[in-house]
Amino acid sequence: MLAGSRPARQYIGLMMIKRLALLAALLAVCASAAAHEPSIVGTWVLTGADKLLPDGKRVPDYGPNPHGLVMFAADGYYSVQIYRAERLKFSSGDKFKGTAEEYQDASLSTSVHFGRYTVDPVKHTITFKIDRSSVPNLDDTTAVRPYELKGDELSWRVAARADGSVPITTLRRALDAQTSRIPLPNSDLPMSAAVWAGDTLYVSGSLDPDLKTHTDTTSQTVGTIKDLQKLLESQKLTLSDVVMMHVYLAGDEARSGGGNSRY
Repeated sequence: MLAGSRPARQYIGLMMIKRLALLAALLAVCASAAAHEPSIVGTWVLTGADKLLPDGKRVPDYGPNPHGLVMFAADGYYSVQIYRAERLKFSSGDKFKGTAEEYQDASLSTSVHFGRYTVDPVKHTITFKIDRSSVPNLDDTTAVRPYELKGDELSWRVAARADGSVPITTLRRALDAQTSRIPLPNSDLPMSAAVWAGDTLYVSGSLDPDLKTHTDTTSQTVGTIKDLQKLLESQKLTLSDVVMMHVYLAGDEARSGGGNSRY
């Protein structure tokens, strides 16, 4: 604000969320994000589809060098695709004219399902709410998988099969395919409200959307942060993930202290 008689207006500028921790540019405010669990949002490339035998031996479950991709979207949707590298071809060239052996191989050489997911970073579990699966019996079911996330490697275990073997899926993050943009709501402007770059979310600046009602620095601070909170919640984040933020104040000194004390 240029004139001291007018209420101060605030602008919270560039914010960054890194590894499920909001990295924002906030004046003189910085908190550690080391305790926060990194995000699994993004694209993952399959590096292993094994099974752990009852005797403790780990062997390939889908043959050598299996192929696959797993995608976890920020909006809660996911897709899992696992394929054996060498698959039996339909000798007729027509999938509608296959042999019993060919149909069996087509079924057993792949594991595919999609739907919605949630992550519990405390229990270290991923809950898959399966919409459809390559195994019809799994349609409209829920599966909870214990997972491990070490840097750019993600793995989870499936419940033991009847023979006692435990399938293990191992993936690495696709570092070159991690950018997704969150558009500004109700706007045709060529800019984004935020951008995911890997597990880092860069958030654009924000003004209090209710400046007509909020006429003092304190209420404008609360209004601005609540507006940012909505965006964070849409990405499954909270204000507790804030690491750092920049706040720009324009107003007389008598009123600017309200924002600082409220923050």
